[in-house]
Amino acid sequence: MKIDPKRQEAELYRAPRDHAVTVDVPDEPFLSIDGHGSPYDPGFQGAIRALYSVAFTIKALLKKKTQEDHVVMPLEALWWWGEDGKFDVKKEKEWRWRLMIRQPLTATSDLVAQAIQTAKKKHPELAVQLVELRNYHEGASMQILHVGPYKEEATTLHRLHEEIEKAGFESWGPHHEIYLGDPRRAKPEKLRTLLREPVRPLVGLRD
Repeated sequence: MKIDPKRQEAELYRAPRDHAVTVDVPDEPFLSIDGHGSPYDPGFQGAIRALYSVAFTIKALLKKKTQEDHVVMPLEALWWWGEDGKFDVKKEKEWRWRLMIRQPLTATSDLVAQAIQTAKKKHPELAVQLVELRNYHEGASMQILHVGPYKEEATTLHRLHEEIEKAGFESWGPHHEIYLGDPRRAKPEKLRTLLREPVRPLVGLRD
């Protein structure tokens, strides 16, 4: 059976609210910027602005050079805490994060470097020089949709972990969030966030 690539891609950016679903996430290029601390700190908000500044510059450069007019993808973030890579929702000040925006394959390293230089001239106040082009591959993952304020994600995340264990898996990588709602425009109770965790069979089931 032939798989529609557009439909397959769409499946990566949606999930029901009442249960988790399994997805296979391919190796994809992302603009990214790393940091640590609370998402409510100024550094986190500045990193978002820097990332979007470069992302929209890439969009403009590609449209000018190739007539390609791609849609800038949603903001994503990897979250972890401590050396073991686990994510503790109660240790907000100690969180480490990587903000990401997925890029088209035509966004080469040379183009990204040009976009960073262009964005720096336009927005010298932003730390765009910290933005990097990296590939990220999660593979088998499970995800669920959280609707509501970010601070109320714990219940949904607990449900995701329960379903991962019920399915015979364990989480093994950074906690992943995809922000489908814009907090600048949507009411907190209307925000939509995809919660994703890469999974692998439980140790006892791998033998």
